[in-house]
Amino acid sequence: MPYDKHAVETGRSIFETAVSSLQLTLSEPDLEYLFNQQVIGIDPKGRVILESKKASSKPKSERIKLFEKVNRQIIKRRWAAGIVFKVVRSSCESRPPYKRLLFLPRHLVTMTLPHRRVAGSTYVRHDGDLRLSFHVDPEIGLPFGVYARLILMFLTTERIRSKDRRFELKSSWRAFLQNMELPWNGKKYHRIREQLFRLCSTTFSTHFGKDGEDEKHDSLVISNHWFHSSDCIHITFSDSFFSLTQQSVIPLQSEIIRQIKRSPLALDLYAWLTYRTWKIDREHFIPWRELRRQFGSSLDRNRDFRSRFQTTINHLLSLNPVAPYVSMNRKGLRLAPNNPADVEWIERQVARVTSHTRSSLMI
Repeated sequence: MPYDKHAVETGRSIFETAVSSLQLTLSEPDLEYLFNQQVIGIDPKGRVILESKKASSKPKSERIKLFEKVNRQIIKRRWAAGIVFKVVRSSCESRPPYKRLLFLPRHLVTMTLPHRRVAGSTYVRHDGDLRLSFHVDPEIGLPFGVYARLILMFLTTERIRSKDRRFELKSSWRAFLQNMELPWNGKKYHRIREQLFRLCSTTFSTHFGKDGEDEKHDSLVISNHWFHSSDCIHITFSDSFFSLTQQSVIPLQSEIIRQIKRSPLALDLYAWLTYRTWKIDREHFIPWRELRRQFGSSLDRNRDFRSRFQTTINHLLSLNPVAPYVSMNRKGLRLAPNNPADVEWIERQVARVTSHTRSSLMI
């Protein structure tokens, strides 16, 4: 749960103590109304979080005055930084159904591809003590950019929905591009085929630990075999990719992907925030230097990366994705648990992936 039992109990105790201290100045109906409020936790800024009610018998102006009194009392006594309201919706109400989702392997969410074409046969990212690397034949080249990311989402989604080891890239891909509002023409087809070839030729490796200590190394390829016929591209998924996408995936909303499809950084951050929503149960702080090692380019200056990162993540958060609580300052990024319904939604979609029911791709 994003707000643990201790945070809920502490928040409730502060709020009820503040209300009790005002009992000589409030009427019995007002006291009853306030004591019936639902406290759901304490946010990273130290404010008591109350669940926002969609409807109330009290006029809005009266409710505001009541909560202002409680807020002033809490701040005056320095019990907390005040109160704040949060709408807690059912995940069924706030998130799209299963058939309007795309998926990415969880293993590859932090292993972000290059944003633009890079020379050489090896590319490295870092996520704390985890080193993420890509290896490919130098004559083929590393996958990069928006199309490589969209292809990876599409392949993962098709693998999950079809439950097949073999896959044909033809009309379904054209339908996917149409859904993403991207034009289909001969030039696009050749760019897509090139990025697909690069993805299927790349070995994705993770190395965890330091030299001389406990170390772990894993490698993954997407496809063991693929060929291009006159009418389509035929792909056979590798054992490792097939197994990985049976359970370890992250669900993404196709509506949000459609709106950020032209930015590699936005696509990476969206998948990463969804993953962190599911993973974190306490506050985390990530310095800018670490974020740059994970998401930045070697061509970026620190201040350029920070500016672009802040602009991108603010735009992304305006689209209401599944995400933890995010705040930024000159030192880095702070993440904290957010809506419990978001975690519930992710877990339910992941549970669906393990189902043996075969269904067509509908996004």
